[in-house]
Amino acid sequence: MTAKKNIISQCKLTSIAITDALDLMSGKWTPTIIMALLVRKVLCFTELRNELEGISSKVLTSNLRHLEVENIIDRRTYDSPTCRTEYQLTEYGKSIEPLLHHLSKIGIKHRRMMTGRDITDLTNAEVDFFGIRER
Repeated sequence: MTAKKNIISQCKLTSIAITDALDLMSGKWTPTIIMALLVRKVLCFTELRNELEGISSKVLTSNLRHLEVENIIDRRTYDSPTCRTEYQLTEYGKSIEPLLHHLSKIGIKHRRMMTGRDITDLTNAEVDFFGIRER
């Protein structure tokens, strides 16, 4: 009976942890914002908005505030004539990189399995739908 309770308890604890991680990464733009900051390191608001074609300023602001509260990003505002605000990942935020790479590999494998197409076979319309621009 004790072993069964331990298994159930471990399942519940694992489910809670997975739910917390999924809540953190939920939303269309969250992974993309994190990836942009992983690649570009530091971006001001306008650069980030331009990087994520299709996102509104309001949605970007909301996502950035959420990521800041969750200690994923740091926001720095410089008192200058342009009042520049920059965003970068915290050390904790950088720790999400392996998860994003693993999710990417799963997504590539899943797309190939379900459609017979590789990610590199996406049409421009499909890429535009996701708000991703080649650089």
